Amino acid sequence: MTLAIAIALQILSMTTNAESLPFLHPSVQERKVIVTAFNPTGMPVKIDWVIAENLVISSNLQCSVTNLSASEINGIYLRTYTFDSAHRLVRTQDLFSSASLGAGASQEQLTVDGKIVNSHENSLVAITRVVGKLGVWSVDPLKLEQAVIARINRQQDIRLDVGFEPHLAATKEDRAEIFKLIAEDIIRDNEKAEKLSDCTNIIVLRKDLNFELPVIPDVKLSALDHAQIQTIADEKGKVIYLIYEPFVVEGSHILARIALRDKLARRPGMYVPYGYTFLFTLAKKDRQWMIEKSIGYAQSVGYSK
Repeated sequence: MTLAIAIALQILSMTTNAESLPFLHPSVQERKVIVTAFNPTGMPVKIDWVIAENLVISSNLQCSVTNLSASEINGIYLRTYTFDSAHRLVRTQDLFSSASLGAGASQEQLTVDGKIVNSHENSLVAITRVVGKLGVWSVDPLKLEQAVIARINRQQDIRLDVGFEPHLAATKEDRAEIFKLIAEDIIRDNEKAEKLSDCTNIIVLRKDLNFELPVIPDVKLSALDHAQIQTIADEKGKVIYLIYEPFVVEGSHILARIALRDKLARRPGMYVPYGYTFLFTLAKKDRQWMIEKSIGYAQSVGYSK
């Protein structure tokens, strides 16, 4: 069964075990590159094999993975390590697979776009983090890099400890506190604020809001439904509004998304809807939520009449 993998952030090039590899006909050897799998002991998911199929300007990563745990897996983070002929690390790339993998199940032909993998370079790929129904398994990224470098240089293996972190239970109060935190960050960050048409008058889609909007100095926040937003768009010509999407909980971290969308006045013709999303990673420190990192990315949301 083939599964299309969605990529969060950046992407990669990649891996596998020679003994279990599918046969490659000589005519495809130049465009298909076998990459080595590095499997830290203790991870609930094992990489069986990976082949990078080089295209004109990108590469398709095809791999097989097996869920070794007794529960469902619904997210896999990987990192690729590429070395030159002198075994010096020249680049790494990160990948997220939103694969859903049942307990004890194997999945072949996971496919993702990546960068070209050169046959004269040595590339390894390792799982850095696994998200399951019960929590998150992870390995220290610095120690993992050291272990990969030791492996490529045929040095003594470095012991890696895989940690497990149960998912926290986010409350309605957490959701309200986090909304205020990330809304203030968007308003005060000039680069992010440019994505809004008006930082003093912000509309939030009421759907799925289960808390009162916070008070932010010099900012009017309004929770409206689609019909109310459309009425404003008919009056002003266009309006940008926010959608506070449901949380994704990964262990002690929360991934919070604010999606920006627009509505135009109802007129004949087609237009390309506006789509932009901010993704925030947060953790609680000293009983307060803190933003650890954030990214923004444009989204294609289709055509509208």
